[in-house]
Amino acid sequence: MSKKKNNRFFLLVESALFASLIYVLTCYVKVPILNGYVHIGDSLIFLASSLLPLPYAVAASVIGGSLGDLIGGYFIWLPATVIIKAATAACFSSKTQKIACARNVLALIPAVLLCAGGYYLFEAVVIAQNFVSPLASVLPNIAQTAVSYAVYVCMAVVLDIRPGLKKLLTDPKDL
Repeated sequence: MSKKKNNRFFLLVESALFASLIYVLTCYVKVPILNGYVHIGDSLIFLASSLLPLPYAVAASVIGGSLGDLIGGYFIWLPATVIIKAATAACFSSKTQKIACARNVLALIPAVLLCAGGYYLFEAVVIAQNFVSPLASVLPNIAQTAVSYAVYVCMAVVLDIRPGLKKLLTDPKDL
């Protein structure tokens, strides 16, 4: 197998691994808040988007998030999830030396706007067909993004401090 094909295969496998972890953290690792919960699957969307080239990060994010909606019983949200998770992945960059670089730290702003705003608009237009009742979901969506972001920052700092771990995740020659 040529070096280029080997790298493409490694990226495909890495994307599949991220997609499965995103699904697991979305469906099975839940943090209770108020009268519901937030999941931390978005933390892996942020991390995948900071480590993988954009097309692979988008694929992992969309597949993992979509599986969470489909298998978790929230299939009505699937169209919104596909668009929101793809756009969220584009907010982060894998083209920097450090994961916790300025762009990735500031990516919280568009990530919150996409998650809270995107799901609000989808609920208002498609599900509730009014703009008042979906306001109740805005704060939990902000909390979900914030919790996932805190987990992401912890992972990013650890990977930046321990470059061997980052290299293990991103360099197929080390396997």
